Amino acid sequence: MIYSFTLVFLSISITLFALYYGISIFEEIPKILSNTTGEISQDSRTFLFIEFREDFNHAQSWIFGKGLLGSYYSEIMDKAQSLGLYSDNANRVGVEVGFLQYILKGGILALLIYILILWTAIFRAIKFSKNKFMQIVALIIASRFFVSCIGEYPWFNLYNVFIWIFIGMTFSKKMLSISDLEIKTLLTLTLQKKRHQIVN
Repeated sequence: MIYSFTLVFLSISITLFALYYGISIFEEIPKILSNTTGEISQDSRTFLFIEFREDFNHAQSWIFGKGLLGSYYSEIMDKAQSLGLYSDNANRVGVEVGFLQYILKGGILALLIYILILWTAIFRAIKFSKNKFMQIVALIIASRFFVSCIGEYPWFNLYNVFIWIFIGMTFSKKMLSISDLEIKTLLTLTLQKKRHQIVN
């Protein structure tokens, strides 16, 4: 429980600090690693926060974002294009940081809704579950929450589908109330049924 909520707190803190001050842990970690082990690390995130913040301050789009087709201007990508280097478009429609992507498309309002859903799911799975499976689900959701502050682009793939299935399970009274033995029995019966279908 403490571990899950620590991940949530850290992810929100990292995002707020990076957006407000324009300094991120991604600047500091490479310095520490480079001083001790040589040039083995590269910061590929700080510029995203800085450019994103500058664009949104200029456009005043923080509350509601820029909509489904919204984009933000990237000076680094613009310069790379002018030099003939491989890059995205200067007006980027996506951000490699999950939290920033939610702000880009729906503003702080969308991000707060997303955070509230994940926070509630984690809380319910920890507080009300009577089985270890749902506690593991809480940890998976908390890990997703944390990774969203440094990466985890929210796109349609199997991983994201499972995350939302897990979130839905935390709102199911049945899933929260069943015991570990009942889950084991359910999984055993499901596997036996699948084996029977494969054999036949």
